[in-house]
Amino acid sequence: MSVRAYRVKKIEYEKNPSFNLWEDTELADFFLDHADCWDGRNVDGIGMIELPARVLAEAIKRRKEFKIDEYALKYLKADYKWAKEKGGGFISYTCF
Repeated sequence: MSVRAYRVKKIEYEKNPSFNLWEDTELADFFLDHADCWDGRNVDGIGMIELPARVLAEAIKRRKEFKIDEYALKYLKADYKWAKEKGGGFISYTCF
């Protein structure tokens, strides 16, 4: 079976970032080292990452270990709620 490639016309993203890959390093490492997470960024760190909602839920539970501040926690909880409302699958983040 072949896999076709389609040109992307539009990517929409939220107004506020959920977290910062360079500042929230413990959290970012947890996401990017997790076997079920996909890292589609280029060498400059620009691109997309995708993770299961259950991985995000685990990070929220372990927020002190990952040093998640209140700002990021607010948006990560909103991301998780959104994912559960949409069926609980994966969450995609565009990183730039």
